[in-house]
Amino acid sequence: MPELELFPGGAVGCFARPSALDALAEGADVPLRVAPTELLLLGARSALAELAQRLASLDPHGLALDLSSAHATWIVRGDDRLEAFARLSAIPLPAQGGFAQGLVAHVPAKVVVREDDLLITVSSVVSHHLRDRLPAVCGDLAEAVAR
Repeated sequence: MPELELFPGGAVGCFARPSALDALAEGADVPLRVAPTELLLLGARSALAELAQRLASLDPHGLALDLSSAHATWIVRGDDRLEAFARLSAIPLPAQGGFAQGLVAHVPAKVVVREDDLLITVSSVVSHHLRDRLPAVCGDLAEAVAR
């Protein structure tokens, strides 16, 4: 039974030299390398200011932006989470620890595969759409949606 819950953390967009982003990604909760000079970090909101300071020490021309209000990340848990995801998207999921980008429920998303769950990050503007689509396409899986 897939469960959907809003991720409690925040998001930081980091833009800098690739080597600085590589160093910043080490030890981060959920680092998503979006492009060679762009890194999206998902994690505890309390760590966001520290990340910005750390990036400044790694690349004085780097930029770290709190993008927490721009992104919404949903956690999909349960034994049927992969089946539920397959009903929402044609994106081939990478191995555990990897991430992919593409359309999920017809909206651009970033998907992280973790041991016990999936993280699906979308624009906060369309977050409600993802929340509503899971029950619509997985009704027979008896999902539970936390709002």
